[in-house]
Amino acid sequence: MAEMLDLESLASPAASRDEIVARLRRHEQEAMRVSPRDPRLQQMMGMVALAELHLGQDALAMQWAERAVAADPGYGAGHGYLAAGAALLGDAPRAQAALTNFRHALPKHFG
Repeated sequence: MAEMLDLESLASPAASRDEIVARLRRHEQEAMRVSPRDPRLQQMMGMVALAELHLGQDALAMQWAERAVAADPGYGAGHGYLAAGAALLGDAPRAQAALTNFRHALPKHFG
């Protein structure tokens, strides 16, 4: 059984940022396992991608972001996470392509 998310312990000064992010990542992964047809699945995948970026796992972040945008090509944040991961890994062409998709997915923010 999955560990319950204890927001009080997450806010504890004793919990490091990495510990908090790793726990949140595990909870998102558990939510995807329990509810694989959730209409917000792309957002869960995006949160795992963001957690991986925070933890310095850029290649894993890109994999999760790719899954998120495959599930919903209009999910702008997923394109943003993909752009960030690619840039951090030094893949400028891929980062630029993802950034272009990000801008197309969220036109009102760049218009």
